[in-house]
Amino acid sequence: MKPKVVLEIILCLTAVPFLVLAEPAVSPTSKIEVTSSDQSKTQSSSSSVQSPTVVLHLPKPKMDLREGLVLLEQKKWIEAKLFFKQVLQKDPEYSAAYEGLARAEFYLNEIEPAFKHVQKSIALDPRNGEAYITLVGIHQKKGSWIPGLKAAEIAIALNSKSIRAYYQAGQFYMGQGLTEEALHAFDKILEMDPKYPGIHLEKGNAFHADGMWDRALEEYRKSIAWDSNDSRPYYQMALVYLKKEVWDHALKMFEKAVELNPKDAESYFQIGKIYQIQKKQYAPALDRYKKAVQADPSLIEAWQKLAPLADEANQTDLALKAYEKVATAPDPDYRDVARLAFLYQKKKEWDKAVFYYEQALEIEPNDDVSDYNLGVIYYTKKEFFKAIEAYKKAVYLHPEDSGYMGGLALAQCAGHDKEGAWQSVQDMRANDLKPARDLLDFMNQHCPREGRGGVR
Repeated sequence: MKPKVVLEIILCLTAVPFLVLAEPAVSPTSKIEVTSSDQSKTQSSSSSVQSPTVVLHLPKPKMDLREGLVLLEQKKWIEAKLFFKQVLQKDPEYSAAYEGLARAEFYLNEIEPAFKHVQKSIALDPRNGEAYITLVGIHQKKGSWIPGLKAAEIAIALNSKSIRAYYQAGQFYMGQGLTEEALHAFDKILEMDPKYPGIHLEKGNAFHADGMWDRALEEYRKSIAWDSNDSRPYYQMALVYLKKEVWDHALKMFEKAVELNPKDAESYFQIGKIYQIQKKQYAPALDRYKKAVQADPSLIEAWQKLAPLADEANQTDLALKAYEKVATAPDPDYRDVARLAFLYQKKKEWDKAVFYYEQALEIEPNDDVSDYNLGVIYYTKKEFFKAIEAYKKAVYLHPEDSGYMGGLALAQCAGHDKEGAWQSVQDMRANDLKPARDLLDFMNQHCPREGRGGVR
């Protein structure tokens, strides 16, 4: 008679898609007695022998992450982040959930939290290949060259059949200028899926970065052959043609890019530059710069190009708006700030003009033109002491300018500093500068020297 073992399994089967059983753990008090049917001392009442009880301890079932993974595929990063956070509240030791959270944070550009959570994922499961793939992208963002290279090698080793692993590794190699390694990774993807979307674009970018322009154009054409509605290869081809100085081809490709993607601000910007710089056609250039800033108001380079063209076209309100954008951007050029001040000066908006001239002088303290124009504004406002100070700075920086010296003399005369005013006239003559007739007439009328006739 065969021995009997009765198993009492204590577990909950609710919401468990599959079970991985741990090794049975037999109670220390249980004994399994095995006897053979041919033993002579077999008792007739074998049913009286109590069967042992064995309790199987199964791992806690994991929550299904498919919903979160779908959210990642749909690029719903915030929703995916919330989903994985909810999972981790219920199961704080779930490696795959930490990886999903890290991936969502990565795409939200929350790099430090993503780095922390992907490290936690790997600590919980060192063979979590998806975590290493995400780690590669994080190291690329952080600019961590050596750790990123190691993570890329591990990601591929753990995921030798994963397109995502090769794709992320290829992107990392590209960022480090390792064109050969990047191309190898992209070719592996084509071996697994010859129709994988966008991979010819990536190969083209690798050749482009390496200066192999004709090879890049070949790959971009292949990308267009697979998907003619993707604006990206057209844009990249246009950049290659810019480097080859084939302006008409570049223009054609940029125009195709904006046809497919009307929100492509960079293409509009590049079209504007071709019209302005290469073709000297300023009206279409201005039009494309307008479209560029409409598509992306943060594109400061487009505002910088738009401002002077709008100014020259007497579109003052547009020019003011453009110069304001440029002046309030980080590290503005003092000349742009001063031009904004001048436009407000022309509109007789004195306070704004003063504010921006002072801003220009903070950037470039030796900007004599801004000092002079401040003197003009203060003189107009009858704030003669401030006018005198501004004119003096301009004269100090550029003493051979008769306009600066004349402005100073006028302000001194109007401010009742007769001696100072006539000294400025003498300084002009000492510098071989002939005072203007209207300046002398004003001086003789308003600042006559006591006991002396007028100066001629």
